[in-house]
Amino acid sequence: MDTDYRIQSKYIKKKMRKLVFNQKSTKYISDLVIIEKIALEKWHGLSYGYYLKHLFFKYHKEFKEIFNELNPKGYKEIKKEFNKPVIRVSDELFLEKKYWKKYGGIVEWKNTIKK
Repeated sequence: MDTDYRIQSKYIKKKMRKLVFNQKSTKYISDLVIIEKIALEKWHGLSYGYYLKHLFFKYHKEFKEIFNELNPKGYKEIKKEFNKPVIRVSDELFLEKKYWKKYGGIVEWKNTIKK
């Protein structure tokens, strides 16, 4: 966490007042500060996407509170993105040609090994 960073969310400040300083609570507050940075669009990059989804599901209530306080429009966009239906298919289905083709895979294999 940046040492010069000032927490802007009243929700996080309120949570900090109730917590005792220890490893568990500092990790919790650090995660909330990352949510705040995401809400304020101060954190970008590849790690942003991975951590965003993780935090959204781990701290859903806190995520909602912080975003509604700092960036309500951004919360609606993220919620809509994460509520899209996901196709869950077992690995075994991809061993069959018809499923491979159905999801856009190339069915005909070409021998690329030169003799």
